[in-house]
Amino acid sequence: HRLKGGRGMSPLFGVLLLVDWTAIPATMVASSVVGLVILADPYLSYVMAPVFLVPWFWWRFGWGPEVVFGLAANVLYWVATIPELRTWFGYRRAHPRNRRERIREVRKGFIGLVLPEKDKDFS
Repeated sequence: HRLKGGRGMSPLFGVLLLVDWTAIPATMVASSVVGLVILADPYLSYVMAPVFLVPWFWWRFGWGPEVVFGLAANVLYWVATIPELRTWFGYRRAHPRNRRERIREVRKGFIGLVLPEKDKDFS
């Protein structure tokens, strides 16, 4: 399967424990709400957490070194995630589904999997 890891999510969370531990639950909740509820995409729900660092740090600390850290973390994270994003875009092009179908899959637990067609002979 050639697992590559989270592309920096664990080190990012480690640094966030030192910089501002409250950013971890705040950004995870925000990315889950946007990814699962609004976009109905579990993959985006996972990878979008760093995006919310910039507005979180701006709200907590104003324009300062924390916001610069959030921007730098995003650049590094998204560059490292390019291979997964290419795979995800390819999958989405090959298996287009509307939002309602994606929500149904999330509810059933088939997060991102292509479900085989039921065999008409055995139904």
